[in-house]
Amino acid sequence: MLEFSKWPRLLKVAAVHGYGWMNRVKRYSGEYAAFRSLLKSSKAWNAYQIDAWQREQLYHLLEDAKHNTLFYRDRINLEKNDGHEMSAHEILAQIPVTLKSFIKKNPIAFRNSKHRLAMRTSTSGTTGAPMSVEHEWGSIQRRMAILAHHLDEFGASAFDRSVRLSGRVLFPSGVPQKKPWLYNSAERQLFVSTYHLDSLHQKRIADKIRRFDPRVVDGYPSAILRLLEMLAAENITLKNLRVIITTAETLAPDIRERIEQISGAQVADYYSASEGLPFIQQCRYGTYHLNWQSGMLEVLSDEVASEGDGELICTSFVQRRMPLIRYCTGDKVIGLRKAGRVVCPCGQITPTVQSIGGRLEDLVYTRDGRTFGMFTYRTLKTVSGLVQFCVIQEDFDRFFVQCVYENAADRHVVDDQIKTNFEKVLGYPIVLDTKAVKSIPLGPNGKVRLVTSKMKGKSEESLA
Repeated sequence: MLEFSKWPRLLKVAAVHGYGWMNRVKRYSGEYAAFRSLLKSSKAWNAYQIDAWQREQLYHLLEDAKHNTLFYRDRINLEKNDGHEMSAHEILAQIPVTLKSFIKKNPIAFRNSKHRLAMRTSTSGTTGAPMSVEHEWGSIQRRMAILAHHLDEFGASAFDRSVRLSGRVLFPSGVPQKKPWLYNSAERQLFVSTYHLDSLHQKRIADKIRRFDPRVVDGYPSAILRLLEMLAAENITLKNLRVIITTAETLAPDIRERIEQISGAQVADYYSASEGLPFIQQCRYGTYHLNWQSGMLEVLSDEVASEGDGELICTSFVQRRMPLIRYCTGDKVIGLRKAGRVVCPCGQITPTVQSIGGRLEDLVYTRDGRTFGMFTYRTLKTVSGLVQFCVIQEDFDRFFVQCVYENAADRHVVDDQIKTNFEKVLGYPIVLDTKAVKSIPLGPNGKVRLVTSKMKGKSEESLA
């Protein structure tokens, strides 16, 4: 089947229109309204009320997983509390920790037969090893409710005009476009191609954004900053912009400062993942709050604890099709604190974190001044036969990839797919060198540096 980016524009417009309205019906029905109501009514709950609610949700989750998910069938055996009312974290401590490698090796064992499949997603692979996850419609509806609730905090709504900048390949990269965007009328979203944020398309994109007049911009921080710089170069100010929502890439302090300086709007970062993990969202005062209705967090350092620093362990109340119970994410968190330990001016009583160490990935640079964040997510998440990887950009058109291949994989086929995907994203031919390794070394924070680029600052020099 012809890939979407190569479809005729009229067919793309029709597909986005139809798919958008189908998604609107599916995403904002079912459990969406009830979860929105819960988020609103529970906003002022105290720590005792939060624990009582989480305790009840946890019992339901564990019971459901034990009877309907093969992996948890023999792993969930809760002890009686003998008159002591255990906290949610005490209950959780009786369940063994789940490693990402377990799910990658046998995803079928994690399927909950009670919940029907709605869609599949792939993780970004922060440890150099992405995996596929299945979802039911209820989990998607709950996620949409959480995202809408986050916008509420900034005076915006789920159906305000928004510009979305993500890794979707809307048009062939490197091929000039008259209109490098598509409009989703159902959710009033303008999808702008992040592969065309360059000087050639600057004026037409800037003029489109000016006329569209968004209230919300969301997506990769690197792409958002590039778009704002293009608007500034055309002397365009977005007067009705209320909030910029950043996700996926780790938001560096200097990037945040630059985005807020150019836009005049507040940046609200959030952490979650395609697995359906609990949400950690920034309030208008910059505090990272755990959306406790979406799940529970622990940290693993020398041992598992409900507070402190270490690898993030998540238990999701959102995801049901593939339950994630005490799931080791591979991400590092600093300063996890229980509800009520950190007093925030926004008034929310929630668990909080000081910071999250997400993806370790440099931007990839092109000679014509474009930049790509989330590069491995755009290119390598679907490559079969590739267990782990890390990428070094040696030059604008030369890449070196260390690969851990599956035992039965044909290395030549895998390498050809890597090269094809890189060229599709970049829009020009490249030279690719690969090396087979037994494992990818982790950095000091326990994560793989997925992309290292030697071209930072060189793209501007090549344009001078």
